[in-house]
Amino acid sequence: MKCHYFKDLKKRNSIKKIELKKLICLYLIFCNKILMLEKSKIYINLFFSKKIKINFELKNHCILTKNTRTVNRFSGLTRSNLKHLTSWGILTGMRKIIW
Repeated sequence: MKCHYFKDLKKRNSIKKIELKKLICLYLIFCNKILMLEKSKIYINLFFSKKIKINFELKNHCILTKNTRTVNRFSGLTRSNLKHLTSWGILTGMRKIIW
């Protein structure tokens, strides 16, 4: 289980780098101080690069157990952990509808 979690962290880090490159390229495209020729080169590198078009499947992990099954978007916990924490009174204001 931990091995898959670290592989997923590597994927997330690589995607963050790619997204940062995208943001920088988009900023440079819309910047007024750069010439049109340079903007077109940046545009071509941005949208026709093979590295940027890579698709990854990222899984959400539980904060406590790093489990990937039934992770709640609201809390980042699995359903069983959410149930135990609310029954013990650690998480207040939760309804049974959520878990």
